[in-house]
Amino acid sequence: MSNTPRPSQPDNDHLGYLPEHLQTRAAGDAGAYGRHLQDVLRTVLTYLPQYVAQARLADPAAPAVAGSFAHATLLFADIAGFTAMSERLTQLGREGAEVITGIVNEYFAVMLDIMARHGGDLFKFGGDAILVCFQGDDGAARGCRTALEMQEAMARFSAIETAQGTFSLRMTAALGTGRLFLVSLGAAERLEFAVMGPAVVQVAQAEDLAEAGEVLVDQATYKAAGPAAIANERAPGFYHLTALATPDRTRYTAPAVSFPDPSDADRLVARLDTLSPYLPPEIVARIVADPDQPMIEGEHRPVTVLFANFYGINAIIEALGPDRADELTAILNRHFIAMQDVIHQYGGIVNKVDSYAVGYRIMALFGAPVAHEDDPARAVYAAIEMQEALSAFADLTTSAGGFTLKQRIGVNTGHVFAGTLGSALRREYSVMGDEVNLTSRLMGVAAEGQVLVSQSTARRVEGLFELMERDLVRVKGKAHPVRSYQARRRIAGRAQRPAAAREVFVGRQVELGAARALVDAALTGQGATLDVAGDAGVGKTRLIAELSHYADEQGMASLRGEAVSYGRNLPYLPWIGVLRRLLGLKEDGGDRQERLVAGLDRAGLSDWSPIVGTVLGIEVPETPLTASLDAQLRQQRFFDVVLSLLQQRADRAPLLLVLDDMQWADAASLDLVTYVARNVRTWPILLVLVHRPDLAAPPWCAIDECHTLRLGELDEVTSLALVHSVLGDAELAPALQR
Repeated sequence: MSNTPRPSQPDNDHLGYLPEHLQTRAAGDAGAYGRHLQDVLRTVLTYLPQYVAQARLADPAAPAVAGSFAHATLLFADIAGFTAMSERLTQLGREGAEVITGIVNEYFAVMLDIMARHGGDLFKFGGDAILVCFQGDDGAARGCRTALEMQEAMARFSAIETAQGTFSLRMTAALGTGRLFLVSLGAAERLEFAVMGPAVVQVAQAEDLAEAGEVLVDQATYKAAGPAAIANERAPGFYHLTALATPDRTRYTAPAVSFPDPSDADRLVARLDTLSPYLPPEIVARIVADPDQPMIEGEHRPVTVLFANFYGINAIIEALGPDRADELTAILNRHFIAMQDVIHQYGGIVNKVDSYAVGYRIMALFGAPVAHEDDPARAVYAAIEMQEALSAFADLTTSAGGFTLKQRIGVNTGHVFAGTLGSALRREYSVMGDEVNLTSRLMGVAAEGQVLVSQSTARRVEGLFELMERDLVRVKGKAHPVRSYQARRRIAGRAQRPAAAREVFVGRQVELGAARALVDAALTGQGATLDVAGDAGVGKTRLIAELSHYADEQGMASLRGEAVSYGRNLPYLPWIGVLRRLLGLKEDGGDRQERLVAGLDRAGLSDWSPIVGTVLGIEVPETPLTASLDAQLRQQRFFDVVLSLLQQRADRAPLLLVLDDMQWADAASLDLVTYVARNVRTWPILLVLVHRPDLAAPPWCAIDECHTLRLGELDEVTSLALVHSVLGDAELAPALQR
């Protein structure tokens, strides 16, 4: 009987690694199925350091979150000139992005080939910088030789001819040798590899001293490289390396990674499950779709970049040391997961964890590789919550004593070059450009605990956060001082945002008339629900602004709530601002618990303070009454409280309640909306629900007192009238009119 494994067939656990065109075909062609999995695995490996891949594949059953100490040499190489070239070539649009991609990847291909020849393991891409590790007794010598050869190879990039002129790239290289802490952080489904420890500090100090075209090494590297190293002391403990006197006899061959046979789909999938969490899901999806073309094409795109500098870690690393690596890993992972969870909650990705002059940095991207219309707001929300989450690390108790982690954050929005960088040997999705550099500079001038945002970000989030302008600051790389703002906290609810400007209202007269009729009816005590649906940009906000103005003229009070695109997992988010206004709660001043209880007491509802407090994030001790309720009854009591508060508010004055962007609302919020909609007909309340067509068949539309408006595009005549209302009497050529 043969022991050869039979060809596996795809099951549900495997389908995530199969593109659609193979999911059906593979059932009858196990060979194609297995070969595709091999190709996916081969490509996934190019996104990982050899150290990570070998460690994880050697023992896939071992804990994914783990750290260990090693003695090694690090090479850090940073390129000057990419940013200026990128800024100029941006003017060529897509063509410019293609030129940059070609130049960047040619550079990386040359350098990666040199590294591979000397056994270097590329740990980190940093846009236009790289961090390479050399382990083994001769690691320092191999690292030095790599750096010198890389500098020699820079000659081919000294005069790059483009349609926007000639550009020159120059490189600084620095090496440090010593103890490293190498750790995988995160959760099983999303992991990040980080490099920390004294050698990281040493290479950072050497890089600060290096000038373009030089190789700077620390004393440990100089000594470990042996007498063949020819160098001049640049500063105490650091040397300018000019040559290695011994000839290069390196014949380094990287350890081969074995690939399971195509017939063994289960083993292939198990390996992919082990390695793919180190890649963003969007990159894995791209690889699965076409393993032979996994590169995300370089492009200039608007992105909001967040840098969080956390420090205090090195003291813990030194205090705990190799004998307590597990304890150190647990501390680092608690911090990383706390930050990662916030970033992911708001739709960002952790692009990397790397070193900084003081401590380490988390770099997060909002807008790449996946964009959202409100990425700047998402990033600032995340930054503020990351600082709040750090309070759990203010007093760390370890087996080596007490420690404190500190953090400062910079956020900036602008166009960056984004795409897959590298070659077939090693690649990574990253961003680069002046806006990335500015983000790092803002982080560097922020004070402990601060969130510092650029002017471009501040413009995009005005009205959502309390922003305090700081004095102009000078940052490296900028000829003039830059404006920055400290984002201190969010402003509860968009109800506070300024009303839309009172321009001429063009079109939608029929729809506006129908909506005004519902206002008139509500004024007489005939409540109703108005459902307004339409695509983004079709004019929903303008119509509601006009309706709100009319309601205000008629003496109606207004409340407004809003769902957000990252809020599907945030219970009752559209209602929180509404509740705060109903209860007279403010973000600052006084005891929050006391003010909540007082507000509910005025409404005769204080018995339910613990339930309302849970929704508002205000801790109120449970009473025997509330503690006895199960989840379903607690929700019903909360619904009753909200309805009662609305009815009492409407007793004082007719009420217009607008809830916007409900296509993003969580399920509990939608249930509460439906409950309120069923109970407004005998109260002077007009409930207006605004959403995109994504929200199909809203449950409240089945209620008799619900009226619907479906907004389509304006016709050509009305659209032209709208243009003239903005431009005045300016004459438009026929082609421009069309």
